Amino acid sequence: MRRIATLLTVGVLAVTGTACGDDDGSVDTGTTTSADPDESVESPPLDGTLPGEEPGAELVEPRAGMAGVTPHGFESADPVDDGRVLAVRYWSGVAPCSVLDSVEVDESATEVVVTLMVGHEPDAGDVACIQIAQLYETRVELRAPLGEREVVDGAR
Repeated sequence: MRRIATLLTVGVLAVTGTACGDDDGSVDTGTTTSADPDESVESPPLDGTLPGEEPGAELVEPRAGMAGVTPHGFESADPVDDGRVLAVRYWSGVAPCSVLDSVEVDESATEVVVTLMVGHEPDAGDVACIQIAQLYETRVELRAPLGEREVVDGAR
């Protein structure tokens, strides 16, 4: 039995070596490398943006009534429409596991505190959501133009 196993192993190795080797005994790996191995290699982003561009955000409106609502940090808050509206961008998961419930805004003479409140759909049941980050944007209307006031993330 041991002799059969040895012959079988030698036969497999001989066939494998013949299939991969050239006549001179060298092995051709089938790969050709022309790039400098010390140079970095970049691939295009999957979302269609060019390097250096910020990916487009999905515009969302708050949907009150989510479950498990907690404060959620944001990436940026930029004034639009003469400073009366803030375009607030944030990264979060996908629905139904991550949904913007509401936006709390506290304005003073020196700062505007914005707190995003994110939860999950209460009737989603026992669902699995992919673990992927999505860039979202929501618009927040201010009582007065932003002016020189500082925007503060209420979740941090």
